[in-house]
Amino acid sequence: MFKDKVLKRGEEVGSLTAKESTDLFDKLPTFKKIPAYVAGFAIKDKAYSDLDYTGVKGRKNFNITSWNGPIKAGDLDFVKDTEAPKGSVKFEGIGSFAHDNGYLFNTGSLLWEKDDWDDKVFSKV
Repeated sequence: MFKDKVLKRGEEVGSLTAKESTDLFDKLPTFKKIPAYVAGFAIKDKAYSDLDYTGVKGRKNFNITSWNGPIKAGDLDFVKDTEAPKGSVKFEGIGSFAHDNGYLFNTGSLLWEKDDWDDKVFSKV
């Protein structure tokens, strides 16, 4: 697929010559299939809202059940101040993450239907 789709497209748009494409392909290691499941994807250029989350407040803690968009340092402190649990703020089923700078999506908000993949991903390759 890489040679037939990606490198061919590079040649079509003038980013690669046929020789460069062949040389690049010959230098690539052999890829092996790995079992994986991709639940879906999010649109990179969409304007996502800050602090787009939902959750459940228990007697002590607040459990975040969904988060859809950017997450940055201080967001969980804001959630704690807003929701005012006696205990902590955690992500349901996960607890916490190693970093707090990037994007976070629950699987229910991802695009996953065949038409989504065809329109947004495969038509671009």
